[in-house]
Amino acid sequence: MWETVQLGDLCEILDTRRKPITKKDRIHGEYPYYGATGIVDWVVDYIFDEELVLIGEDGAKWDAGEKTAFIVDGKYWVNNHAHVVKPNTEKLLNKWLTYYLCGVDLKPWVTGMTVPKLNQGQLKSIPIPLPPLAEQQRIVAKLDAAFAEIDEAIETTNESLKSIQQLFLTSLDTLVNADDLGESIPLGEICELAQGLAINKGTKHLLVGNSSKPLIRIKDLVNETEEQYITDEYENTKTEVNEEDLIFTRTGSLGLVFRGRKGVLHNNSFKVTPNQAISRDYLYWWLKNPSFLDSIHKISGKAAQPDISHKLFKAQQIKVPTAAKQKDIVAKIELLFKQIEKMKKINLHKLNQIHALKSAMLFQELQLSEAA
Repeated sequence: MWETVQLGDLCEILDTRRKPITKKDRIHGEYPYYGATGIVDWVVDYIFDEELVLIGEDGAKWDAGEKTAFIVDGKYWVNNHAHVVKPNTEKLLNKWLTYYLCGVDLKPWVTGMTVPKLNQGQLKSIPIPLPPLAEQQRIVAKLDAAFAEIDEAIETTNESLKSIQQLFLTSLDTLVNADDLGESIPLGEICELAQGLAINKGTKHLLVGNSSKPLIRIKDLVNETEEQYITDEYENTKTEVNEEDLIFTRTGSLGLVFRGRKGVLHNNSFKVTPNQAISRDYLYWWLKNPSFLDSIHKISGKAAQPDISHKLFKAQQIKVPTAAKQKDIVAKIELLFKQIEKMKKINLHKLNQIHALKSAMLFQELQLSEAA
């Protein structure tokens, strides 16, 4: 049986050398800027120039088979969301440590419910099986060969997913921007636009708990959550959203589109209410078309937080075909969307199976080698 040693006794933790740079202070350059799961940006300077292992501290996934740990080399910068680990190479190979940490479930060492975190103390306590270096090298070489094929299959499947999504977006763009759909008119002529409620800390209308009026923020729309509410006495029809409205995110995650739901809209989004000239479903798909979103991003500027003004949004040009044509286009889009989603589901299932195979192979190889 192999000796098992705590990670902290095998590695030097270099966390004191890492340093976060806020997005507004980053200057684009040639050196990778690493976070919990990989490169998040490129910067003009570096703080490390050696091969080390990064392990997600927060904002990572710690299940077996996830990219919990990864090797970095060359010149690079690391923020405070990844532990920086330097194994004692006389006892432990970088790849052995990386393969092992990615192959086991590390959630038992993760603390915190609201913000899960693998803190440094817990990281150091993780038990690492320690076969002789020659055995580590043999297992790593075997896994490298097997995983090269698996990684190729993962890349192929990911490319397939990208192609499927691009096929849908190209088709959507063609359908809603065809030459025979009529003259272009300003968006403001076929819909009402209202900005959501500005919520500041201590706002009297904001409360935590259940109410008939959930506050709808971007993260609630993306994650389908409802964590904050507006007091029942709050009255402002301009910022209240119903099912017949659409929601368009105007800042931060600019350009996300959602069908309405009951609640009070946060001011990071617009409430878009179509008039009788256009159906809600047609407008929904039009707002998601790549040509429109490209134009929105171009005029939003290059600030750290892209933003589109009420005036500029309403000035965007849209073609409004007849009601019958709108209905026909929506039917075609939604049929294509269902077909695309089915294809994506098949590929995602395949991807999950490949990742599960990779994790199972790693775990099995560790068990077989240790038993031998």
